[in-house]
Amino acid sequence: ACFKNHARIQVDAQMAKAKGVKVKVNVARDRRLLPGEHEKIVAVLSGYERPDRSRGLELKGGEALLTLYLLILNTGLRLREAYMLTRSQIDMANKVIHAKETKQWRGKISFRDVPMRPEVHRALLSYFASRPPFEHGTLLFPFLEEEGVEEGKKGLTRAGQRLSFRFRIAFEYMDIVGLHEHDLRHEATCRWLELKDADGRDMFRLEELNKIMGWKPGSMMAQRYASFRGVDLAQRLWSVPE
Repeated sequence: ACFKNHARIQVDAQMAKAKGVKVKVNVARDRRLLPGEHEKIVAVLSGYERPDRSRGLELKGGEALLTLYLLILNTGLRLREAYMLTRSQIDMANKVIHAKETKQWRGKISFRDVPMRPEVHRALLSYFASRPPFEHGTLLFPFLEEEGVEEGKKGLTRAGQRLSFRFRIAFEYMDIVGLHEHDLRHEATCRWLELKDADGRDMFRLEELNKIMGWKPGSMMAQRYASFRGVDLAQRLWSVPE
């Protein structure tokens, strides 16, 4: 499986070069949320204004950006997978999100089921209560309309760039240094890996995590994304009775 993944990456790189597109290079990142940063982000995306600043963020979509943040943080959805969700992809009764994959292989359209953590379920309930009733297939978030773009490759690229920028402005507004939107997916991966059941065992097997995150069977991406803080490991070690 690892060989197949490597071969696929090589083919993608060759195709990109043939089209004159810049080949993406994987950059290892281990930036996780530090204590207090999550609370700061929730505050600013909820409308908090600093007393030493003239104005806060413009949140035209109400709770939309906050809900998007909580969704990515607690599922690991890619940015486009999250902001392009439709109401029909959200199964509140079964607590599952039917995510449309953005990482397609040769144009194949596919979906994956992502389980909702309680944090996501609560955030979506709050968001739905703040919006007019959704029609079955309408977009969950208003970002395309806010950015004045239409569906299509260029429009979606622009919307994603603008959303990444809005997150960066929010982080900087709260003096959060070195955090990017994509780091939220890394944080989500670590949270899935750290999740334990009532008996202290891993909640999900590695292959189950690959399905949740949209990685191929046998993928080593979880190991690349994993970043375990030494302080957390030390606390776990010292919580065991001698």
